[in-house]
Amino acid sequence: MYLTKQQIDQLVQLLPTDLEAFVEWLGHYGLVQGKDYTIEGDVITTTAKIATIERLFETKLFAFKKDEKCKIRYIIEKFTNFILKVIHRVQGPYSIPTVLIDHVSFVSGLTNFPKPSKAQIFRSKFSALFPPVQVPYSIKNQYNMPQNLVNQSPKNSQGVVEFVNSGAFFESDLEHFQTENNLPNATIQILGPFVHNYLESTLDIQYITGIGVGGNNSFQSISTLC
Repeated sequence: MYLTKQQIDQLVQLLPTDLEAFVEWLGHYGLVQGKDYTIEGDVITTTAKIATIERLFETKLFAFKKDEKCKIRYIIEKFTNFILKVIHRVQGPYSIPTVLIDHVSFVSGLTNFPKPSKAQIFRSKFSALFPPVQVPYSIKNQYNMPQNLVNQSPKNSQGVVEFVNSGAFFESDLEHFQTENNLPNATIQILGPFVHNYLESTLDIQYITGIGVGGNNSFQSISTLC
């Protein structure tokens, strides 16, 4: 059993006395709950003017502007959706009221700069090499297959087998797929019951006929796994 976000928020929510202290602190600087900040569980998120943030944390915010020739800026913008223009961060100490110290684990967004994760960089590089939508044309490019490769032997055959009553594909979708990808119409030999159209079955037959053009194609459905 998994808890929902709302259930987790209820488990970690601030005690009424602690919540009152935070609301009073933020309200002292003119911040209004629901307008300037939100409270979810034990997390308070606020957006305010620079001058207000400086007063709130008794600190000084500095403006950092991107360098058009900076390699770090280039990497951040290339591998994330974050476009760096001007970003404000603290370059020194900041503080919160003493009465809140025991109730604050950390403050984020004052000192840290956005940076791409390794996963983001990998996904971006991968997407540049391999399109997000894969069709027979792009798949053949990846495997260095000639685009005009067509089966020449009547002995070559290929087929799709679907189990547990997944025994049909959308014939109209197959025709549309062939038209959109400039593929010849494929003849499919149907083996077994042809009922209950399934997306999985349709994808299987679309791509096997889209890559193995000109082969003897079959589609077989089996009602069980054995």
